[in-house]
Amino acid sequence: MDNDQINNITPLFPLPELSRAVPIAALSNTMSHFSVEGNEAECLALATRFDVTKLVFIKGMLTARLSSDKKRVFVGGQVAARVVQPCVVTMEPVETRIEENIELVFSCEPPEKWPDELDLSEAEENFPEPIQGDKIDLGEIAAQAISLGIPDYPRSSEAVFNPEAFGLDAPESPFIKLKNLKKMPE
Repeated sequence: MDNDQINNITPLFPLPELSRAVPIAALSNTMSHFSVEGNEAECLALATRFDVTKLVFIKGMLTARLSSDKKRVFVGGQVAARVVQPCVVTMEPVETRIEENIELVFSCEPPEKWPDELDLSEAEENFPEPIQGDKIDLGEIAAQAISLGIPDYPRSSEAVFNPEAFGLDAPESPFIKLKNLKKMPE
């Protein structure tokens, strides 16, 4: 295989838009601190991935440490972002600030080496995720955390739904229905 053929191979998994890979070998059992901040191109690519109009910024402070037995990696910290999306009522841009806490555990051992029966009495959110390869991508961790905080139905604080504008009848108040029931003869 020559260089042209190698350069034209499509990877099985696309590289993350915000990649900040840290070699596991560089971690120790003391806390290491990392800053993650997306540049303009990374924010544009993440906005496309998240299906939002714009990702104004994404940044975070994360920590990572290796367990004393070197079998797990603990990642924690906070990430923040600001996204712009269309309002579900008016279609006007709505800007939302998102802040997410991160507390994850990764296993350095492949899942095949995990016990057949796992102790589920531990906190479910601390169940380890397998690490693919010899690096942990803090940028992708930050991006995934932010993606979970994006509102499904953003709505402007000034948005008022007007059913008549869509040719619909205004819904009758349930209190009016109750009042009419009281007026009915028995």
